[in-house]
Amino acid sequence: MNASFKNVWQRAEHLADQLGVELNIRRIPRRGGSQIYRANHQMNSAEEYYRVAIYAPLLDFVLTDLRERYSAETLEAFELSIFIPENIVRISPNENSKSIQSLCCKVK
Repeated sequence: MNASFKNVWQRAEHLADQLGVELNIRRIPRRGGSQIYRANHQMNSAEEYYRVAIYAPLLDFVLTDLRERYSAETLEAFELSIFIPENIVRISPNENSKSIQSLCCKVK
């Protein structure tokens, strides 16, 4: 994860240079004394802060969403596409019968 974030951060710096925007890396995002509604990360640089506070939670959210969205049960439903008439014509009869038999075995 650190290598991929480093790549994202370098690209952000490059885009900021192209747009003439100054990234004040030395400035650490503001920290409150006692934070009760979100995490209060104690980091030494803006790059570390954004890696821990923004990038890691976002990456975790995306991975969790993909795992839930494409679970084993969901992926099995994609096999039903063999019943689309266009696919029935395109696939050989032997492959069709094998696919149908494998689906029937999963349903039982």
